[in-house]
Amino acid sequence: MHIFPPQIEIGDEEGFSDKKDIFELKEFGQGLMHLNERVEDPLVIALDGPWGSGKTTFIKMWLGHLRQNGFPVIYFDAFANDHIDDAFTAIAGEVVTLAEELTDDKKKAFLDNAKSTFKVLLRSGVKIGVKALTLGALNQDDLEDLKSIPEDVAKEASELTDSFLQAQLENRAKDREVFDSFKTALEEISIELANKSMDKKTPREDSGEPVQPTPNRPLIFVIDELDRCKPTFTLALLERIKHFFSVPKVNFVLVTNLDQLKKSVSYSYGSDDEEARMYLQKFYHLATRLPEKKQLRGQSHIDGFISYVFNDFSKFEAESVHRQSIITSLSSIAEIRGYSLRTIEKISTRIALVLASADSRQLALAPLITCLCAFKIDCPELYMKAQNRTINLNEVEGFFVFSKWRKHVDLSETLAHDLWKYCLGSGSGDIKIFMGRNRFHEWRNVLPATCELIEGLKFSEER
Repeated sequence: MHIFPPQIEIGDEEGFSDKKDIFELKEFGQGLMHLNERVEDPLVIALDGPWGSGKTTFIKMWLGHLRQNGFPVIYFDAFANDHIDDAFTAIAGEVVTLAEELTDDKKKAFLDNAKSTFKVLLRSGVKIGVKALTLGALNQDDLEDLKSIPEDVAKEASELTDSFLQAQLENRAKDREVFDSFKTALEEISIELANKSMDKKTPREDSGEPVQPTPNRPLIFVIDELDRCKPTFTLALLERIKHFFSVPKVNFVLVTNLDQLKKSVSYSYGSDDEEARMYLQKFYHLATRLPEKKQLRGQSHIDGFISYVFNDFSKFEAESVHRQSIITSLSSIAEIRGYSLRTIEKISTRIALVLASADSRQLALAPLITCLCAFKIDCPELYMKAQNRTINLNEVEGFFVFSKWRKHVDLSETLAHDLWKYCLGSGSGDIKIFMGRNRFHEWRNVLPATCELIEGLKFSEER
């Protein structure tokens, strides 16, 4: 029996397979592809959504779909690369890697221009021993600071500053030429990459017959996990994209949580939410979110995902009623609490850890186990109160809102609620008879014993 949810492994050119596209996002992916194909201007799209909402899984399927249809693509995990000092080299390096299969002339031209641009940026970022002057004069505080510096050091720093500013002004025109040359080389190499991708036969979306893609499809550069990076690296990436990589035939998709990005802006610049929002809007042309489907193949989208997660927990094959009890209970809790897919995965893992050692009698407590595991992940304070039996029924009912749970034809929708009432000393006779078939028949023992079962496998969760 597996105790961790099965990871969705997606091949580079697999695309939206029926088995793995459990949220049926192919149509949305096709629309996003057509948008990138038809807009001729440089385009930056923000794919917005909270952590754990399935953005990365969608993007990996979408990239395979793009490759199938003749697009050159780059996937860049920003969080895995935020240790890199300079955001420009991080992005340019990905283009160089993709261009390995191109002719030496095109690749060398882009690499030479990238190196020249980086040298300019490096020179522009030179730090001096006093506050940097930004096209202006020292303010009063700066003058007061300088009074404390010995005359010889102050003179040397002043000369360095003057020399630095003079060089900056003299080199400004040359720097602009370097930047323009880099953008030209980037546009040329993106066209070359698109032509290379067109050499491969790709399937027609409707019939599966081989066709030749439309010419000059843009290079699609996906930057994932942007909201998990250090604020300084996040903002540096956005600024580099805007100033140096905004060229025809190069489009960016930023996979992120815009609310979290606003916090990065506020942290770095001390701005409020509205100012941060307006600042971020400079870096993308439009924002979109994954569509929320209420029904997937006859199930709610939460039911579909939870069923997928528990599909590999083979112990439940002989205990189908308990398996369905967990799915139904967890689905209702997830809908009411608004859980992300990642939170559902964490709760499912905790449930599987418990059930890996549960016997058939304990499986009858599946709805209660599910509730306690939700407490454990979502609200540890209430879990501790349940463990100590200091929790009251109002707290339980306020958290789970049993009256809103969806009914299931094979199960009593009140089972979880009745179990809690029994555990807290106000259970019905039916539940007492039900519990009498289990080891923990005394109502005072049920919660502590179930929590003990959960805590007994704590070491396994930390693998």
